[in-house]
Amino acid sequence: MLAVLAGCDQVYGLDRDGEPCPADYLPIAGAGAYKIVVEDTRWLLADAKCKRDTATAITHLVVFEDVVELGLVREAVDAQEPWEVAVGYARDATGDRTRFTAVTGAALEPDSPLWDVGEPNGTFTDPDTNKVYEESIGLTSNFLQLFDAPPMYPLEGFVCECDGEPATETFEVE
Repeated sequence: MLAVLAGCDQVYGLDRDGEPCPADYLPIAGAGAYKIVVEDTRWLLADAKCKRDTATAITHLVVFEDVVELGLVREAVDAQEPWEVAVGYARDATGDRTRFTAVTGAALEPDSPLWDVGEPNGTFTDPDTNKVYEESIGLTSNFLQLFDAPPMYPLEGFVCECDGEPATETFEVE
């Protein structure tokens, strides 16, 4: 493992002069450079914290290219022990309940293999109160794939990614 990252250029083999990845973002073999944060939080706060790690927002909540990357990052998260962590997908609270977008702008289709079976389902009913909540944030947990959840959902951590691609989307999820 690299002790210090020279930046996204080194990690991704890019030939450009860009902002470097922060030193606390460590490579995961076969995936990229990530920071796993274990702390109680909410999705919007996790999103803001990741973006603040670099001036140009090339750090953001993790956006998965495919199920292989999701699996590699999931294994690293398991090693850190949080069970439900924020990832870089959300939808505007007023939008289609099954249309999620990555913080980098790419659409996450409802039939994507990144979603767990039956997800996204768009709503959550609290078993104690029978109140129905809109689900507008993306998470991963002890399930391998992603699931959607209400924005006030308590999280045990989040995963930031440094990939040289700036976060371009903002969401109104509450």
